[in-house]
This record gives sequence, C-alpha cells and structure tokens, in this order.
Amino acid sequence: MNPPIATAVRGGDYVFLSGIPPAENNAVVAKGDIAKQVDFVLEEMAVILAKEGLSLSNLVYVQVYLRSMDGIKELNQCYAEKMPKPYPARKVITTEFTLEGVCVEISGIAYAGKKKTA
Repeated sequence: MNPPIATAVRGGDYVFLSGIPPAENNAVVAKGDIAKQVDFVLEEMAVILAKEGLSLSNLVYVQVYLRSMDGIKELNQCYAEKMPKPYPARKVITTEFTLEGVCVEISGIAYAGKKKTA
C-alpha cells in the first residue's frame, strides 16, 4: 500500500517535493549502491518537476537523507554530475530507512517564478 502523501504540491511560486526514495514498484533500486540510487532519485525528481513545467535547475533547496555519512563522497560525485549549476542550497541528514538497502532519499523545493540566481 502506498502512503497517503503527494509526491509534489504547488504552493504559489513554489513546488514542494516529498522525499523521493530509490524505489520502483515497491522494490529498492540498486540496493546498497549510493551512486546508482542518487542517480535514480534525481531522475525521478526531474520527471516529477517536468509535470509541473520545471526542471532540476528550478530547485532552490534540497534535503538529502543518507543512511551514513560514509556515502557522502559518492553522493557529492553523482550530485555534481547530475545537478545543474548554480546548485541549490542543500542540507544532508543521516537517518535510518525502513526499506532495507536504501542509502539515500531526497526532498526539495523548486521555484516556479523567474530563473534563480546563485
């Protein structure tokens, strides 16, 4: 059963993205592989934003949840490759996940008004 949450909600000039896990059809994608999970989550975020007429470049703030800070290097490498500049403000938090094999989850806020600046 899917949880009773919205993936994205527009509030004025902003779109708020719920935490996006690396899961498809209730199965964890690339269990334990941080880089592949980050890539998957950012692609999912891009799809969700596209439905709102936006892209990753509209993100102004993201929160990244990691199972362990041991994965920060892989997170940063993948993030730098996939996230357009100027990068959004970012916070990284460690947490336990209920799904086994999940290493990362990302939520965000996108600005739907004029182009953001650094």
